[in-house]
Amino acid sequence: MAVAKRQQTSAVLYTLITFITLFIFSTAFAVIYYVKFEEQRKLAEDAKTELEQVANPTEVRNLNQIVGITPSRTSALSVMTKYLDQMITLIAGGPLEQTSADIKVNNAIEKTEQILKPIIKQLRPDSEDPNLPSLNRTVQLLQAENQRVKSEKDDLQTAYDDLYQRFEKEIQTNLETIQKLNAQIDEYQQQVNQVKIEYGELESLLQQTTDEKVQTLRNDVKAARAESENLKDELLKVRAELKMTKDMMDRAQAEIESIKPLPDSNAPAYVPDGKIILIDAQAKIVHINIGSDDRVYRGLTFAVYDKNLPIPKGGKGKAEIEVFDVGKTISAARITTPVSARNPIIADDTVANLIWDRNKPNFFVVKGDFEYGDEEKITKLVENWGGKVEDTITINTSFVVLGQMPKILPKPTLEQQDLYPTSLERYEASRKRNEEYKQIIERAGALSIPIFNTERFLYFIGYKEKAGKAGAFE
Repeated sequence: MAVAKRQQTSAVLYTLITFITLFIFSTAFAVIYYVKFEEQRKLAEDAKTELEQVANPTEVRNLNQIVGITPSRTSALSVMTKYLDQMITLIAGGPLEQTSADIKVNNAIEKTEQILKPIIKQLRPDSEDPNLPSLNRTVQLLQAENQRVKSEKDDLQTAYDDLYQRFEKEIQTNLETIQKLNAQIDEYQQQVNQVKIEYGELESLLQQTTDEKVQTLRNDVKAARAESENLKDELLKVRAELKMTKDMMDRAQAEIESIKPLPDSNAPAYVPDGKIILIDAQAKIVHINIGSDDRVYRGLTFAVYDKNLPIPKGGKGKAEIEVFDVGKTISAARITTPVSARNPIIADDTVANLIWDRNKPNFFVVKGDFEYGDEEKITKLVENWGGKVEDTITINTSFVVLGQMPKILPKPTLEQQDLYPTSLERYEASRKRNEEYKQIIERAGALSIPIFNTERFLYFIGYKEKAGKAGAFE
């Protein structure tokens, strides 16, 4: 009995130990599972919070409707970002800066307003609405304005073509009339010659002694003279008709000239040479898109003009710049004049210099009295910047720079010539310079060559501010 009881006690002990061991493992597993569950639950809540910051549950459910087709292994946010970049590139152009979406949108809005405001102000000057119309609406306004201008141009072209055809027909008719009248003149001239011959024969017959022949011949002479007078009247009539025809042709020509647009002789002066690509307003430095490959050199100056506006007639820009560093395709220049805060220098503003040209040298004629000195200083300025100076106007002349008209000195008397032997030479020299000045103006007008006074010339080369300083023309 004792052995059986010990065996039974051992079995119970083993069972108890096994139960306790299983209980401990179960408890430890439950604790570990709970801790892991709490971690996963916390991660799930954090993920849900982050997801709600990106999109609320309704937006998540309608994600396909909001974003559209999302490629595999690509997030909806990256697709939305791609669409946003494409939209901003379409509006503001590229390349895009690597920055946040709100900065990209604000930059696009700012660039769009810079472009649209001048356009809307020009198209709708009486509008008091502070809000800009949409980009599409602005494009529609521009298309409408373009269509209106095109329609006016087509109407003018149609009127011009119609008048030109009428003029051609009138010329043809007048030529035919002139040919007929010339033929009549020749015929009448032959008749006059014939009458002269007959008149001579009659005069010889008059020398005969027979009274009857004399009387008859006298009658014939009277008849011939009467016919000659008639022919003379016909000739006068033909000449009058020719004069009327010429007057009609002159009036038609004048009418055509009145509607035909005149060529713009100043057009070559209003062509930009480059544009601003980068601005450092604090350092007063800009970079332009031309360099040594375009024959740019240090010390070259330019005038700066608004990118969306044509170069003004007077040539005055918003600022003047001077190149101090030259690369192959880009140059750096310092701003040499104060810049208005209301109209600052911005990217894509154009720059121009009347003398300098990247492709070919410009030819100048310089005449007159200049407030900055004689002609030699302006001539030296032109030659230092790559231009060529000629003594007189030719077909190669590009521009004319005129100072004040040279004054003619009073002609010296004989006593003054005795006292000052060179006075007569100085008088002749002043008269010659005055005549040359007038001839330059006349020839430039005949050849449609642009003429600039000193102020416009200095504005067009970006040198107006520097010209007033000491040593500017040395």
